[in-house]
This record gives sequence, structure tokens and C-alpha cells, in this order.
Amino acid sequence: MISVCPVCSGIDIEKLELKFGADNVEVGCIGECGGRDGLVIGYANGKYIETETEEEFISQIEE
Repeated sequence: MISVCPVCSGIDIEKLELKFGADNVEVGCIGECGGRDGLVIGYANGKYIETETEEEFISQIEE
């Protein structure tokens, strides 16, 4: 399961849903707001991920 926030995650949620399926993407508060401007953040299978680009974020999920 991929968890991202529509406000602070900094990623195109539609892109995630197309790549991994809407059933695998949970959208809502992830409790990580504040001080992360310009970064892409979220969780994949309970693991916190923080990257500088959407591509890096997706790559880390695929690992």
C-alpha cells in the first residue's frame, strides 16, 4: 500500500494510481506536514520515503 497526502506529499497522485493501481494508493493525511517544501514524501508498505523528485519516489517504491 502506498500512502500519500494530497497537500504535502508533492506528487501527482493520478500518476501513482495509473502506475500502481488506485486500489494500492491511499490518499489522506500522513502526519508529515511541515518543513518538507520541495520534497516528495509518503509511505510504501509502512516504510517512509523522502526524495527530491517524483521519479525517485516511484523508483524507491519499485525496489
